[in-house]
Amino acid sequence: MMDKIILYCSLNNFYASVECLYDPDIRNKPVAVSSSLEEKQGTVLDKNHIAERFGVRTGEPICNVKERCPGLVIVHPRYPLYLKVSKAVRKILEGYTNLVETSGLGENWADITGSADVLGNGYEIACEIKERIKCELGVTASIGVSFNKTFARLGCAVNKPDSVTVITHDNFKDILWGLSIEELPYVEPIAKEKLNSGCIQTIGGLAYSSLEFLTSHLGKFGEVLWKISKGCDQTTVSRTDYYSVMDEIASSFTFDRDLTCIEDIEFLT
Repeated sequence: MMDKIILYCSLNNFYASVECLYDPDIRNKPVAVSSSLEEKQGTVLDKNHIAERFGVRTGEPICNVKERCPGLVIVHPRYPLYLKVSKAVRKILEGYTNLVETSGLGENWADITGSADVLGNGYEIACEIKERIKCELGVTASIGVSFNKTFARLGCAVNKPDSVTVITHDNFKDILWGLSIEELPYVEPIAKEKLNSGCIQTIGGLAYSSLEFLTSHLGKFGEVLWKISKGCDQTTVSRTDYYSVMDEIASSFTFDRDLTCIEDIEFLT
């Protein structure tokens, strides 16, 4: 059976990039999008590349980063504007496939398996999409290309920004197995702590781990992670329409209960 060709497309520094796009006066300055314009209350929701060079990180209190980056420009998020750009990206992706699944504002999976014979291989299509986003929308994207959803998402993050990274059966161990375990989607703090207790620090370490240890500490979810680390993610890209901004803000991969209690996970077939 032929491998699927799945893309994961993520806009780089999305909120901050859109703010700089629509406000030329701040394009060459360090910029942070903050949850509040009150310095003592706000946290960094996003930052541009200039701010990153000053060590500004997402999730930090604004009052802390101002000390490291005195010239930091703080802006309030404009979600309707971000949603407008996100929809435009989705429209571009839908020109290549009808199987586009939204992961978050500015982030989408796309299954282009059916388009490859006509439009080129996965790398060629991803490069074309990346350049179209840059030229038509004025923001940059990074795209991971792989044979499953998880590896496409991981590949997207490897060479950011403005990049295309292809993860294959031949190279995924070299590229992905050295990544820290928390880079794997679905591994939240509870799971990370339990994995670390077994000296599992990397995705490769997870793949080489005893299945007995994983299931004893994480239940069925341990087996799910073990299979994903080995490239056995069989989840499909499902066509999903855009959801509301409030749904986007509320969505998260965080589990609301101990992972050992999860008995009905269906990530894999």
